[in-house]
Amino acid sequence: MLRIFLRDSLFYTASNLLTRGLAFLLLPLYTRVFSPEEFGTLDYLTVVGSFISVTVALEIAQGLARFIPERLDDPAARRAYASTSLWFTVFSYTLMVVLVLAFQRELAETLLDSALKADLIVVASVSFWVNGLVYLVQSQLRWELRAKASSLLSIVSALLVIVFTLIMVVWLRWGLAGALLAQILGGLIALAPGFYLTRSSYGLVFDWLRLRRMLAFSVPLIPSSVGVMVALYVDRLAIKELMSLSDVGLYGVGYKVAMVVSLTLVGFRGALTPLVYAHHKKAGTPSDLARIFRIFCAFALLLFAFLSLFAQPIIGVLAPASYSSAASVVPILVLSVLFSSMYIFAPGLDIEKRTGMTAVINLSAAILNTALNFAFIPIWGIEGAALATLVSFFCAFCLYMWFSQRLYPVPHEWRKLLSAFAMVVIAVVLADTADIDSWLDWVFKGMVFMITFFGVVRLKVLEPAEIGHTLNLLRRTGRSED
Repeated sequence: MLRIFLRDSLFYTASNLLTRGLAFLLLPLYTRVFSPEEFGTLDYLTVVGSFISVTVALEIAQGLARFIPERLDDPAARRAYASTSLWFTVFSYTLMVVLVLAFQRELAETLLDSALKADLIVVASVSFWVNGLVYLVQSQLRWELRAKASSLLSIVSALLVIVFTLIMVVWLRWGLAGALLAQILGGLIALAPGFYLTRSSYGLVFDWLRLRRMLAFSVPLIPSSVGVMVALYVDRLAIKELMSLSDVGLYGVGYKVAMVVSLTLVGFRGALTPLVYAHHKKAGTPSDLARIFRIFCAFALLLFAFLSLFAQPIIGVLAPASYSSAASVVPILVLSVLFSSMYIFAPGLDIEKRTGMTAVINLSAAILNTALNFAFIPIWGIEGAALATLVSFFCAFCLYMWFSQRLYPVPHEWRKLLSAFAMVVIAVVLADTADIDSWLDWVFKGMVFMITFFGVVRLKVLEPAEIGHTLNLLRRTGRSED
């Protein structure tokens, strides 16, 4: 399992470094073309799209994920599950677009505080339709353990969106509508190679029995997924209600910088989840999972230290001075992003199909995050929103890990991991409080980062011999076929 994981993780990490890197290039473009209020509107619509993605198609992609890995050797069953999920998704998103067309003015008034922005709501709904299909096709490739093909589709889609964004936002100057149209066209064109790569998985097949099986697994996850979305995005919603769309824009820039840390996790998540589903019964899987989690924590902590120490100059490069205050939320949000995603290392609830408990945890995190946002924002502004998000995600991760360890024990080295975490956080906080001017500040923070690196190695969260061994495995597996 470890060798397959490293191979697939290499593909997912490389493709996501490229795709997220390309998407990250849009940030300096957006911040120079759009005002903080306009950027906040775009970020707010992205939040709405995230809620749409986990509700409209009843999370059928999660049901597909549960059944496909166990049927990779049965082409007929795989085709029936995949095709059924595809046609159900197409129907669900099409119905959503029809409803948006019927109530566009009311939705614009509710979401964007102006009925005059109805056209923007319609264009956004079509982009949600396209993104939903692209996500399903990418997921199909992932669950079939075709990491290389999934990575290729992700790269093609990102490149197309970049090209169309340059045309429509920079050249044609179509504003926010142009940014959304770029996503639509990029996604539609990317679907062509996507359907070609999955041509053996899709067909004119619709199986009601398999649909019921997938929905029986996925529908109970909807409250859980909504809880996750609320926990992830209630900060933006609360900032809009209590502050302004401009503040949403500032917070959004800080969040996008913090999301760089998710690049560390994407390769792990893309390769790990289908492998755990397929190999969880093997005796060596828990030990492999513990080792993968430890390696992940090492890289995540180092990236947290780097982004926190150099948040201000990073924001200065990516955005004009009007966005400079976004740097204050970056360190808190980096930790939030990490804790919000690390549930993949606690697979016990999913393996045992305890979706009800998953829903309880996620809904509890959503309620806590909502309450803390509305309590903290009036006191600390956007920093309060970031802190509320961090506290809720940390609590959710602890609950996930607690229940997972009872159902599917994994031999994690908690003392070592917690010591490294405390060491890095303390180093970052002390460096942030130091009042050093000019270039000496860069030198000082560079030294602090090196101290954190050697500290992580000294605590044996990442061992020197292990680094070399992992690189050798990556070189060998990177040349192997899917």
